[in-house]
Amino acid sequence: MRRLALLGLMLFVLIADQTTKYMARMSLARLAPRHYGILTLVYTDNRGAFLSLGENFPEGVRTIVFDVVVAIGLVVATVALFRSKLHRGDDIALAAIIGGGIGNLIDRLRFAGRVSDFLYLHVGPLHTGVFNIADMAITLGVLWLLVSWMFSTRARVS
Repeated sequence: MRRLALLGLMLFVLIADQTTKYMARMSLARLAPRHYGILTLVYTDNRGAFLSLGENFPEGVRTIVFDVVVAIGLVVATVALFRSKLHRGDDIALAAIIGGGIGNLIDRLRFAGRVSDFLYLHVGPLHTGVFNIADMAITLGVLWLLVSWMFSTRARVS
């Protein structure tokens, strides 16, 4: 039952990501940025990873890193998710990371190495880069795992 729920979470993240990216491509791509308080909707194609890291890599390197290595990583993470015994919550975080990773990989394969981003947050001097639902799932999953592993390491050391 737990595995089915994790698969459901991965599918939810993937469907939410792909649906919102489709809507952004169909509407926001032709519009000026739209501001809603701290949220700005602005369409951009990102050739890099998080915060456009690696966008200036040569095309072949970007393909290897963002397509091949990511695909292998997603397969390994999926096997680990369904075959390993993870702490409660860590499996949810890993499922979110996998769902988001698949969403961004789909974009890269469909759109010549580009990922559709459309969300931008800003509060005073603090601001994010432009991101999408997949990026949110990946970031929250990674933060969860970092905090979880930090506390489990401290518990073992004490």
